[in-house]
Amino acid sequence: MNLPRTLLVGHDSSPYIHKLRMYFAWRAIPFEEVQSRQQIYSDLITPRTGGTQIPVVVLDEKTVIGDSGRIMDHFESLLAKNGGLAKSRVPNFPLQPTTPRQAFVSNLFEFMSEEWLFFVGFSQRQLDTLRRFGPLDLHEEYLLNMVGEGSGRPTNLFAGRERARQALEMGFLRALKPWGVTPETLPKWNESLERTLIALSKHFDKHRFLLSDTHPCRGDFALAGQLSGFFARDPQPSFILKTKAPNLERYIARMLATVPRAAYESPTRITALDGASDPTGTVRVTRANDINEPAWLPNDHIPETLFPALTGVLDLVTHVERVHALAVKYAAKKVAAGTSGTSVELPRAVGYPEFTMQGEVVGTRMAQVFSLYAWQRLWVGGVHVKSDAVDEVVRAIARAAANRDEVVEVERVRDVARLVDSTPISRIADKSVIVMDVRSVLAEGGGSAKL
Repeated sequence: MNLPRTLLVGHDSSPYIHKLRMYFAWRAIPFEEVQSRQQIYSDLITPRTGGTQIPVVVLDEKTVIGDSGRIMDHFESLLAKNGGLAKSRVPNFPLQPTTPRQAFVSNLFEFMSEEWLFFVGFSQRQLDTLRRFGPLDLHEEYLLNMVGEGSGRPTNLFAGRERARQALEMGFLRALKPWGVTPETLPKWNESLERTLIALSKHFDKHRFLLSDTHPCRGDFALAGQLSGFFARDPQPSFILKTKAPNLERYIARMLATVPRAAYESPTRITALDGASDPTGTVRVTRANDINEPAWLPNDHIPETLFPALTGVLDLVTHVERVHALAVKYAAKKVAAGTSGTSVELPRAVGYPEFTMQGEVVGTRMAQVFSLYAWQRLWVGGVHVKSDAVDEVVRAIARAAANRDEVVEVERVRDVARLVDSTPISRIADKSVIVMDVRSVLAEGGGSAKL
């Protein structure tokens, strides 16, 4: 099939660029990459999307699509209509499982990767790097290259080297506080990151991808994009990967590889062909999988190794509830003032509510309305909030978190899903603007969202 000429516009420092590179490679979609320099922002990205978020894709020099999830949706639809899936690196592999538990877990990893891992990576790249290595002394070239013209900032900001150093340090420190990253909360972010990376490494010691041994799911692209774009390239987290979570480096390599390999990986213990372990327990030989016969793990199975890596989702549920309450309050004021109809355009952020880590309030964090849009995407692909499959997964995550009540967490997920569903979230086509429809909550007297 002939696909439209595809330009991928962004910067190598963005994990979402890494995500789309992997997706295009696995789907065998040809593309050209364009660095998002200042002129690209002023002439293309901001006029066409209403914001500065990258990456964007330009098709045939006409259509501009933003948001990596929407870009993947567009190409999945295009490929399915035109028979292009047969040309994928693994022919005709489905991007999403069709069974309910696996579909939900894939969606959860996409949600968790982009609503939680992104901010952890952001903090590691900036404040933690500065704190651990001093004022740019050991990694000056690295950071100056990372935030050059590709950041979309005016080039005269970096007119002199000393001025650049000062701008970097002050900019990083100011930029982190809205995300809840402060010297006081940083140890908890670091602890959470290390715990998650180690949990993921244990999973990839047994499986090649999240839910398959032959090919990635949608959650894999979101996860591997964050790992490749942040954690494998920045000083401190890459040290964790090399010393405590080495299987993640091999996982990233699988996702980035030009040609998929059903290869034998570094053995750790002997396993007989029937799957029985050798009594010595010293070496494992991993059997190759037939990549020409893509398959999910059988019987809608979710490996127990995945649940410890998803415990951060429980804190995100609380955050989404608080973002929703602030967004409804903002929208209600706009309607009451007569400045908007019942479909209200929301600003990028609507306040600074408290946020939790491992169930404990640790600080305040910007309430980005995109979190509501991301949450709404959890319930696509045949995933229904009031289903046994969702309940089973949430209970398993609560058990892995150790300090959570399974019944309470299931009910909380249902409550937040009901709240967000009562105020449908949409995006203006080709724009970064989020719109909330508040007709139902206004009819009920303001809704039941609580701060």
